[in-house]
Amino acid sequence: HLLSANEAQSNCINEVFEVYKDICIASYMDDKDMCYLYNKAKSLLKSNMQYLEVGTAIGGSLLCVHYATKGNDVSLTAIDPCRNEGQVVALTQSLIEVKYELCRDISDAVHLLIQDNSIDLLLIDGWHDGEQPYNDIVNYFPKVKKSGYMLIHDCDNKHPDVYKAVSRCRENIPFTLIDNTS
Repeated sequence: HLLSANEAQSNCINEVFEVYKDICIASYMDDKDMCYLYNKAKSLLKSNMQYLEVGTAIGGSLLCVHYATKGNDVSLTAIDPCRNEGQVVALTQSLIEVKYELCRDISDAVHLLIQDNSIDLLLIDGWHDGEQPYNDIVNYFPKVKKSGYMLIHDCDNKHPDVYKAVSRCRENIPFTLIDNTS
């Protein structure tokens, strides 16, 4: 039985919110992107695996991955400078029951602390302007295991610097674009 993209998205969102109906997931991602992340994390991340998120904002995507991998003892790490104390409060409240590590620094500094070939699933959703999207891809791609995945959020016309960074990296980094969600 094949589902249309809208039916599949609706089923995913229903699954997430039926299981976790008492929990609010606040995020800058739309439902389609949150569903995609949930499904990727659920299918890829098993016990003792590593998830890394560059740019966690208020924690919605990290919370989504937590729910997708609940019971699998997946290591969750988020990188965000959290320059606004309101962001820190929102992040802390969103993730009150989640075991995670938060690196409160810019991604350009943190990548030096992460071992190459150690990450199973990487989400890049950091600063969207200028050279930063390119720097994040170049700096964090070596951290992903050969069998791992790197997801890049906001690779679209609304975020031209992210789109340009991915196009530019495809010339120099051996990766395959498998999906182009927003």
